[in-house]
Amino acid sequence: MTPSRAQIILAFAALYLVGGSVFLGQRVAMHGGLTAFLTSGVRMAFAGAILLAWSRARGGGLAP
Repeated sequence: MTPSRAQIILAFAALYLVGGSVFLGQRVAMHGGLTAFLTSGVRMAFAGAILLAWSRARGGGLAP
């Protein structure tokens, strides 16, 4: 199944919006006094929590 042109454009738009907001948020947090390591760690923990919730919703769980 080949994605349509509109689906590809929407996928790239979502990627740009999410990626851009992450870097903007990290820049604002660093301007507020937080370190890059801390903000990256929080971002990865948040992403991991989302992926775990998605996996559990689909009937999966933690890897052995």
